[in-house]
Amino acid sequence: MYQAKAPQAKVIADHRLELLNYTIRDLRLGDETKWSDGVLTVNADELKKHLIAEAGVRRVGIAVARPGESTRIVNILDAIEPRAKPGDGQIFPGFLGAMDGTVGRGQTHAIDGCAVMVCGSVPGEVASQVVSEAMVDMSGPGAEYSPFSRTMNLVLWCDFYDDQGPVKRVSVARYAGLLAARFLAQATLDHSPDATRIYEMPEKALTIQNHTPHVVYICPGMLLSDLHQTFLSGSALTSTPTVVHPTQLMDGILVSGNYDIGATRNPTYFYQRNPIVEALFAHQQNGLLAFAGVIVSKCLIEGFFGKQRSAYLAAQTAKLLDADGAVISIEECGHAYADLMLTCQACEEMGIKTVLLMAESAGPTGAKPGPIAFAEAADAVISVGNMDELISLPAVEAVLGGPWSCGRWMIDNMALEAMETPLANIFAATCQLGPGRLTGETR
Repeated sequence: MYQAKAPQAKVIADHRLELLNYTIRDLRLGDETKWSDGVLTVNADELKKHLIAEAGVRRVGIAVARPGESTRIVNILDAIEPRAKPGDGQIFPGFLGAMDGTVGRGQTHAIDGCAVMVCGSVPGEVASQVVSEAMVDMSGPGAEYSPFSRTMNLVLWCDFYDDQGPVKRVSVARYAGLLAARFLAQATLDHSPDATRIYEMPEKALTIQNHTPHVVYICPGMLLSDLHQTFLSGSALTSTPTVVHPTQLMDGILVSGNYDIGATRNPTYFYQRNPIVEALFAHQQNGLLAFAGVIVSKCLIEGFFGKQRSAYLAAQTAKLLDADGAVISIEECGHAYADLMLTCQACEEMGIKTVLLMAESAGPTGAKPGPIAFAEAADAVISVGNMDELISLPAVEAVLGGPWSCGRWMIDNMALEAMETPLANIFAATCQLGPGRLTGETR
């Protein structure tokens, strides 16, 4: 009698990622793309040809912006850390390859302190939404606010075909940025790293036996329109929460497609090198907690019942992961605060203690109430700053990304000139993943 046999499953080791860090000392343009003693040299012509052929941009300008230079970068869409995997390993799944068992496992090469800064002018609107300005000053008072004033930045200035509308433009620029990030990191593949860090999660039975508190990270993205969204392995988020391994974030399973308020965007860079994930792994290493996983959810859900459904599903998922505590951040602001507070409330009702990160929109002087919603259970809230605060920026010697700022909160000045602007225009100034140095102040 013939008996069918089940197909032999490919055996894949548990999630264990070796992150090979290469610390950058300088970034230069030159005749070949190579890594040598902390110096990354990039052949701009080779990279341009690659991006024009593969991504569909009409032209692309490439320049370097270093900390301390009198340079302003404008029209920023996203920032990405250069990362690549050896062999058949997949990076940025859903965009540059398939979602498979190599994502979050094996080895990943990362150029620490370097960012691919993707810029482009995207006029027009989609579903009443527009691309908002995001800028970085590499020196002066503005440099205090953006984390990207402290990175070596390879700036890609994308120029699009006239018949490419706003959705096509951001799609092309996004793909170009991811290709460039992998292209740069591949220069390190044959070199020894400056440091290697191993990321893995402990055995559940052992942590329960030792009474180690289990902590999850509830990490929302967003979907507001085709101009403002977050991608999970290449697809737009739904309102049903999804569990991912923390190391999968490091391999680019989350990619930003949010081009709204510059200050509160979660750039792809800080999904890859997420400060909350890094802190939870560090506390786990010190024996303070067991990192139980990442729950990817969605902000800016339409309607109260939709928000409540997602919040309770996220809390229920955390409970099924045996979570004793949860760190919760959000993307954007406005009614995203309601998503944050409902998730907090649902977790607390299930006995899960919470800590929240959020930006404030409290007016130029901080006198307005920050969030539009607040839950009584939210008794541990970290403010990452007030996006409405006004700052004065001096004139600069060079501008990259375009001669003018664009989109919401447009500034009348030429980008080279001195200007006054709300923090809303400063890229990642109040990013709610926690990379900045701003906090709120009680008065």
